[in-house]
Amino acid sequence: MRDYLGVLETLPERERTALIQCGRDVRFPSGSFLYHEGQNGDSLYVINRGRVGVWTGGERGNPALVNTLGRGDVFGEMALLGSEKIRTASVQALSDVEVVQFLGRDIDAVLERHPRAYVLFIDILVRRVHRLNTRLAEFVDLDGPTRVHRQLCILADITNDHDASKHGAPTASTVVPLAQHHVASLSGVSLRLASSVLSDASRRGWIRTGRGHIEVLDWPSVRSRAGLNVR
Repeated sequence: MRDYLGVLETLPERERTALIQCGRDVRFPSGSFLYHEGQNGDSLYVINRGRVGVWTGGERGNPALVNTLGRGDVFGEMALLGSEKIRTASVQALSDVEVVQFLGRDIDAVLERHPRAYVLFIDILVRRVHRLNTRLAEFVDLDGPTRVHRQLCILADITNDHDASKHGAPTASTVVPLAQHHVASLSGVSLRLASSVLSDASRRGWIRTGRGHIEVLDWPSVRSRAGLNVR
């Protein structure tokens, strides 16, 4: 069920309705890849439920997890906007994912009938720039350990339908299905530093680490160390 379409909700009603009608609901199981870097791209996606990871560098044999996206986020648009129509990253389901897929030819047909829908791509790119600026500011203003704890808060909505970094963390323990090197990559720190930070948090009883996952046990402490308000 399409109960949330994020950026599409900013479109005028007629344009939004026309675009939604050409969308196709698709589900992907946890761990599967929606597409790979270097492939031809002919569609964009809006996440309705679940969360995906964005990987780059796969063609060089050393892929890095550079971002995670959740409910309402859009991805895949760069292949449609670029002249070569090539995927610039790989996208993997980090949980069971429900998305709405929009084929490029269907989007072109909608844009031909409803030119005002072009504002969608402007909005998508503005949001992407804002996201990048926010991450850049965090890299400049926050130390490595703070960024590691903040990533744990952001990643909480892999298994929760809200953004924990904005709306407050869950009260119960939450399992983040990512390994320590994934958190290190997202935080922009070395694996050695990330492991040290997570080991310290584990000794304090804030988290419990396992093979391929991290369980957050004490959300107030993790949020406080991340420099976020405790709620």
